[in-house]
Amino acid sequence: MRSFGCLRRLVAVVVLGLFWMVPCGLAAEKETWKAATMAPQDAGWGKHYQDLVLPMLQEMAPGELGVTIFWNGVRGDDTVVVRKLKSGELQAAGLSGLGAVEAVPDFAVVELPFLFANYDEVDYVRDKMFPTFGSLAESNGYKLMYWLDQGFDQIYSVTPDIYSLKGINQLYFITWMGPMEELMFNGLETRVYPMSILEMGDLVKEGIGQAVMAPAQFIKANELFKVFKYVNTVKMRYAPGIAVVTLDAYNKLPAPLRKKIEAGRQDLTRRFVAACRAEEQANLRAMIGYGLETVETRPQDLEDLKSKAVTVWKRGIGGLYTEDMLNQVIGYINEYRAAKKSGKLIETVALGVKTAAPAGPGAFAVTTDVIRKVQEKLKAQGYYDMGVDGILGIRTFLGIKKYQKDKGMTETGAIDQKLLNSLGIK
Repeated sequence: MRSFGCLRRLVAVVVLGLFWMVPCGLAAEKETWKAATMAPQDAGWGKHYQDLVLPMLQEMAPGELGVTIFWNGVRGDDTVVVRKLKSGELQAAGLSGLGAVEAVPDFAVVELPFLFANYDEVDYVRDKMFPTFGSLAESNGYKLMYWLDQGFDQIYSVTPDIYSLKGINQLYFITWMGPMEELMFNGLETRVYPMSILEMGDLVKEGIGQAVMAPAQFIKANELFKVFKYVNTVKMRYAPGIAVVTLDAYNKLPAPLRKKIEAGRQDLTRRFVAACRAEEQANLRAMIGYGLETVETRPQDLEDLKSKAVTVWKRGIGGLYTEDMLNQVIGYINEYRAAKKSGKLIETVALGVKTAAPAGPGAFAVTTDVIRKVQEKLKAQGYYDMGVDGILGIRTFLGIKKYQKDKGMTETGAIDQKLLNSLGIK
């Protein structure tokens, strides 16, 4: 079984991505960390650490920090790894979307189905909300070094009927990404087989499960395209990948080095995710070359899937993420879409986080109370048919766009002063 590569222990004293060298003269004695990841050393994250991160860090700091790295899930899947971080058995980890939610539960909000339309929206939200998620990580005892990508996972199946809600409902889906994924499939009324991703490769080959949502790298590395002959690349779910270090270990690094790490984080993140995304597409192309067949989702089927899937957005509130967190993420996405359409951005400050909004007099903070008032007005006029919940979800977004179209306004889907004036909201 190879999971994210050949399952073996590779122990190294190296400097990679989330593991830092201590400059000579700044530390009295050498620190040694233990770190774990489900990634392989020679592909994906492991390869990009060596190609992109290592050279930068070698230039940044001439000293050494010793790190014993456990690759390929040999210390367990992300659930186990996070438990070992908490116990102090490990000091650092590279985590998938599953581990991101285990370490920082509110990361579940960015895994909601049909939340993001593309990577541009992901990058925008990441830039604006990194401080928020960083604070949440610290409250759980971790330093969030990087918010990277697991990516937009694809649907792989033994049957081509994965383009419609009806077809998906007939399949047994393997679930491995934890409570958010199970909530999503429950919302789609799909049958599931929960299991660890470290078991999946072997069990799938034994005939367990008919479909899975997973990264292309995992499917290719385990040659599961020989079992799952069809793929649907619809962007149903984005999943983050994160690099974390325990606060105790991170705070032992000299302050000047920590400052350098922070200064270089954004540029390194952009280069790293660009490499991962290129590899994602290369893996898909390779599997298609090996005979994997693509399945296209028709527009009406896509709308049916979205309408069903987005009903889970409210269900996760309280248990997986807060209502304010959901509103903040959706607000940034809608602001980005509106700002992109207008071609202009301005920088404002809201809730202590930098955000962006369409330029002009309509730019302002959108609160839960404002959203509720908009929903009430839209519902009264037949543009919105869901509950008045104060959540700026896809139904509210589409209702606003239809209202704007009918009133001869620019169709942004965003709540701005012009919309409030038209609806008679003060």
